[in-house]
Amino acid sequence: GLPAHGFTCGLWDLFHIISIGASLQDHQLYGFHAGYLTSHRDVALTIRNFVANFFACDVCRWNFIDMFDNCGHDHCNRLPSESSIVLGESGGTGRGAELVKELPLWLFQVHNAVNVRLMGEAAARDNREVTMEERRAALFPPVEMCPGCWTDVETNEYDSDTVYKFLKSWYWPKKEDVDAGFASVLNRNLLARGIRVVQPKATLSSFFLTISITMGIFGCIIKLASVFGWGASGGKRH
Repeated sequence: GLPAHGFTCGLWDLFHIISIGASLQDHQLYGFHAGYLTSHRDVALTIRNFVANFFACDVCRWNFIDMFDNCGHDHCNRLPSESSIVLGESGGTGRGAELVKELPLWLFQVHNAVNVRLMGEAAARDNREVTMEERRAALFPPVEMCPGCWTDVETNEYDSDTVYKFLKSWYWPKKEDVDAGFASVLNRNLLARGIRVVQPKATLSSFFLTISITMGIFGCIIKLASVFGWGASGGKRH
């Protein structure tokens, strides 16, 4: 988002950062919790429950919940139930390497669909149709910023590999030397679950602790959901 665009813009940025972080094998954000690895489905459901219980805009909340609970953008079939650590790295080959991209791409589609809908609602209030220029302006990234991302702006068709690379470079901070203590805890937790130890690359973001704390909060939300009964059907608009 751009400076001074408010809470909602910052929240979308946070969701995108989380989606990219969850797609990176060596940055598996829950790996340091003994016996607790998260899947893309877990992350998406946590985002849904966060919006359902903590987002103040009623209409925004209802629209998001309705989209999610009705398998919006096919997330119930697209998002893997395995952790990125099990699936592999996005830069690899095979089915797992493709699946780890799905959460960031799904959220990318969700966010752009919201932008286009809001643009349409604004035009409807003025009793007019949305122009192609407005439609292009509503999409992120703009064609000018990433010419290879969009194969057809009019139908919102995109190149998944190019979009994923753009999202990764845009939302994930630059990497620095890996913390040996973190790598040790991560590998120990993996071994405890009988998962082959993956040697982390010699890089780790200095921003990792901030994101880890955020994801820890999201983990607490998941646990609270089980206690208070915040199920996937709760909060749906009637």
